[in-house]
Amino acid sequence: MQILMTGFQPFGGMASNPSWDGLFAARQAEPALFDRIAIEQIPVTWNGARAAIAALIVERKPKLVLCFGMHGGSESSGRNLRGFYFERSAWNRDDAPIADNAGDLRQGVAIEDALELDAPLLSELDPAPWLNDLRASGFEAEVSDDPGRFVCNHLFFSALRAARTYQVEASIGFIHVPPGELNRPGSLIAQEFKEAYVTLARTALHFVDHHLPRA
Repeated sequence: MQILMTGFQPFGGMASNPSWDGLFAARQAEPALFDRIAIEQIPVTWNGARAAIAALIVERKPKLVLCFGMHGGSESSGRNLRGFYFERSAWNRDDAPIADNAGDLRQGVAIEDALELDAPLLSELDPAPWLNDLRASGFEAEVSDDPGRFVCNHLFFSALRAARTYQVEASIGFIHVPPGELNRPGSLIAQEFKEAYVTLARTALHFVDHHLPRA
């Protein structure tokens, strides 16, 4: 498998999480498209997420890692209810108003003690192809430098750190997907999530086959 894509388990009392459900549905709908793409579900726990992504990167040595998480929508994060956000940086801080699925509440805690609190790690993945392909498929997509400070940011930071620590030449990216679970007027439905992930899978395959330039 040259490509690794991950989504999260449900959290916060939700019955599902579109970051995983859409990815799983896309593979079920087009299995041949995912012949070179491994998909994995990541636990919504600080420690579990970090251990899981590090193990996957070290064991599989993918060329490309794309992690997906759900953003909070307009009320909690000021984000477009239908928007996909390509994150360019992760931050050395765990800080959230809610606990993870293991009941662990972290506020103002460094992910990596050896680095300064709030130190950024930058992705070298060029966002343009992902944004362009999503938009061409009818989706709204933007660049972001604020992945929050919950387990999404923790996973992104840990993936970037693991690739560098273990010298795995993998390009690492993180995309926040809309909160379809909210079921509000205009929210993405399951079919649209599936189509978005099919688009992203095709972009990923083009990346590994044609060596799209990094930012």
